Amino acid sequence: MVNVTALLYFAPTMDKILLRWAYKKTMKHFKLLILIYFLIGCKNQSEKTILINPEIKQYVDFLQTQNTTAKEYVLSLYDKYEIVVLSERKHYEYSQYKIILDIISDKRFIDSVKNIFVEVGVSTEQNKIDKFLNSENLSEKEIEKKALEIYRNIPFLASWDKTSYYDFLIKLYKINQNLEPDKKIKLFYSDIPFSWEKTKTQYDYKKFLDTIDTRDSIIATQIISNFDKIKSKRKKKALVILNYRHGFLNIKYNQYEKKVDNVGRYLKEKYKERIASVLINDIYADINGKYYPIQNGKWDAAFEILNKSDIGFNFQNSPFGKDSFDMYPVENELTYQDVFTGFIYTSPIDSFVFKKGVKHYISPDFEKEYIRRVEIAGYKPDIKNDTVLRIWRYSEKEWCPNYEDVRNRIDKWKHATTQHIHKPLNETAYRR
Repeated sequence: MVNVTALLYFAPTMDKILLRWAYKKTMKHFKLLILIYFLIGCKNQSEKTILINPEIKQYVDFLQTQNTTAKEYVLSLYDKYEIVVLSERKHYEYSQYKIILDIISDKRFIDSVKNIFVEVGVSTEQNKIDKFLNSENLSEKEIEKKALEIYRNIPFLASWDKTSYYDFLIKLYKINQNLEPDKKIKLFYSDIPFSWEKTKTQYDYKKFLDTIDTRDSIIATQIISNFDKIKSKRKKKALVILNYRHGFLNIKYNQYEKKVDNVGRYLKEKYKERIASVLINDIYADINGKYYPIQNGKWDAAFEILNKSDIGFNFQNSPFGKDSFDMYPVENELTYQDVFTGFIYTSPIDSFVFKKGVKHYISPDFEKEYIRRVEIAGYKPDIKNDTVLRIWRYSEKEWCPNYEDVRNRIDKWKHATTQHIHKPLNETAYRR
């Protein structure tokens, strides 16, 4: 670099003036060059080279245009539909209830929907759940005690150990405590009528089980009956939580147009364009109990390669909706948009949590009744195991024996990269 001080010392006065002017001009341009370099560097930092397998490119391209959160997506459906069915993951999966609670605790849900119908919970217990959710100022111990009493009696099974349902009752009660009486959320138990109190013998129980084939139609009938009775100054609306196939809105499975016996189909026939159904991401089992991801892992790979979670969108006009309906092991000619209105991806499968057990479920005052129920159902009581509180992940062999195969099916679409794409990253689109 030129020694400007030395030049100024030996130069004549006029030359000194010119040198000073030239130096300042040079420094000005130098600073401008530094700024330009900095901006270019920032731009490069906001760009990322993504190597995409052509097999999942259409999903990746589509996801980069989607920025609606799962909660916002579900709530937005009420602008068009009266009823939104959420097709729940496995009953044991706990993390899905975070999004459900986020939805129902939102002011928009409370103001314009506030009705929830659930599959799990025999309708015979409706009066008890009504009384509990409308009770005021219960202590923490009273809340837990009353919730546990209801929880023990909501299934027609001898035992029920899904932690999420118990915790949901308590959290729903606490949401209602902050609401005025006319704003409180109403929970409708919609499962087939049953009472353990009236079931005295194995014969009684067998007689009940002989009617179980009509369960879906009865659940649908009870939902329809109760929904149509709701009195509201505004248009009636509801959230319906059904597990897996019960939430399918499809009308047929094959070219012979054979109708299927599931709650969603009955509701769709009744409410037609007034009802929507949303699938929540998961993996599924075939008839042999072997798990597999949707579309052999392509969907999960697309979300994971973009680090994208908490997203909801319509299946219509998306590459996801056009895919063949492969999450149920029955031959069909359906696509996902034939069965569901939309899809929410809350988080990757490795983040799912499976929780079993409720504290004090088999307390000393309930132990005798618990044993009676189990024996009537034809099982040997196992109090030690049935009181254990457990947490699993999909990666544990006990829960998903072929987890490594599932993970490999997803990862192969992420690693077998054959196409080079240079794309600017959109901060919003790549929100975690």
